[in-house]
Amino acid sequence: MNWAEHIDIYCERLGPGLWAEPVNALTNLSFIAAAFFFLRTARRDPALRLLGWEMAAIGAGSFVFHTVATRWGALLDSGFIALYMASFAAVWTQRVRALPWSRAWLGAPVFVGFVALTTLGLIALRLAWLPPDVTLYVAAWLALLAFVLLSRGHRDVQQWLLGTLGVFTVSLTMRQVDQPLCAAWPVGTHFGWHLLNGLAVWMSGRALLVARSS
Repeated sequence: MNWAEHIDIYCERLGPGLWAEPVNALTNLSFIAAAFFFLRTARRDPALRLLGWEMAAIGAGSFVFHTVATRWGALLDSGFIALYMASFAAVWTQRVRALPWSRAWLGAPVFVGFVALTTLGLIALRLAWLPPDVTLYVAAWLALLAFVLLSRGHRDVQQWLLGTLGVFTVSLTMRQVDQPLCAAWPVGTHFGWHLLNGLAVWMSGRALLVARSS
């Protein structure tokens, strides 16, 4: 695989230049804003501060991808997202399920395994309405739904996660209509994926903040 290979998969991009996706690139500031405001409230909690810095890393990774538009940039982008989600799973296990860190860290590999197996299962079903490139995100959506359901008994946590799920549902829709609406809206809709996911990661972090205080 050529990691330097150019990738052109978004409506806004019209060429290989670094600033061929200015809106997609700059809307990653939503993740930086999410990290800034979250870190102000996380204070001296090491686990939550780690999540805050990982929010910023998502924005940085996505910014790089939407400027260099290469396979290695795409790996950096998706890698930081996966890192945040796995870390979230571990912290959720420790805060909401009240397990010691010696066991709570297992929440991360369990989450990764769930998403991987669900993705493979969805691909195997070959559903006509579900493109292969979106199965990973649907698996992540299902994992988030599981967090909502498993947070029963922690009302504040569940409400924040339910809100996160709603925002992620809209952001995923924005991602998927980018190409279909390209002719009518040349800038595309992928920027909405960034703006809303910045809000979603902040909301998911808030869920763990209220779990800490409950």
